[in-house]
Amino acid sequence: MAQLTIALDGNDIIKFVGEVAKGGDCGCFCPACRSPLVAKKGRINEWHFAHESGQEHPECLVGALNLFSRLLIEHLQAAGAGIAVQGLAEVIVSAVRPSSQGATVGLAELSDGRQIAVYACVEEQRRYLDVGDGADHLLYSCQTPTPEVLTDRQSANYFITRYARLQWRGAESRVDPQRERRSASPAVKKLALAQGIGAPIMVYPLKDGSDWIMYKNSDGCFVLRQWPVPGEGWEIRFPPNVGVANLDAGAYEVKDFLNASASLRPLARKSGLQCHSLDSVQRVLVIVK
Repeated sequence: MAQLTIALDGNDIIKFVGEVAKGGDCGCFCPACRSPLVAKKGRINEWHFAHESGQEHPECLVGALNLFSRLLIEHLQAAGAGIAVQGLAEVIVSAVRPSSQGATVGLAELSDGRQIAVYACVEEQRRYLDVGDGADHLLYSCQTPTPEVLTDRQSANYFITRYARLQWRGAESRVDPQRERRSASPAVKKLALAQGIGAPIMVYPLKDGSDWIMYKNSDGCFVLRQWPVPGEGWEIRFPPNVGVANLDAGAYEVKDFLNASASLRPLARKSGLQCHSLDSVQRVLVIVK
């Protein structure tokens, strides 16, 4: 992260440079040194924050990375109903507190009743993360964002949804992603290949009893599809703000992932469920039912 595009306001709320007033009226402070910032929002250079004093230190950019780690935890919290960890269990992030290691740590509640720490960090911080004694924990990591990703919250949330991964770590790790891929049934493998289904796969069990999945296809476009196969009247199930029905593909073409997610959330029995393979979809649905 070469420039500061994310900061804190006077109430310690995360703010993006694209969301605040220009110049010194932005009301933001450096997440590391707490110095006042000015929002540089010109027509030529990329928008960014600069220190009002003109003195920026290397630790200020590190502070911005730590702030992005906090944003990762907030993203998990916003999921609300739980997230599947490599098909292992349903996870609910129930609390957040700062970590002395620089990566934000929260408390994850598993479907079997256990509570373990969940750490969040960008990839370049992973080697500095010390959880101690090889304790079981969850790691929510994401590649380091470029400055343009963090100009507004919508772009940041899209980036996290696309690139962040939640993984189980520790002595009790029982999930072997390679084995999971090898165990996929021929029918599931054929569907994934034909549709270009990529992880993560968002799972939406609706209140009407139907189940839907949303994922990015090989063309980089989001697709919403009824699981396991399209049912009668699927093409008139959702309004245009969710997506446009493609009768040939048997699925909705989603133009705006965040808007579609927001529209699906009140219709779902549980929202925020994620899988990393088609084999995991049914296991997640069994858990929530």
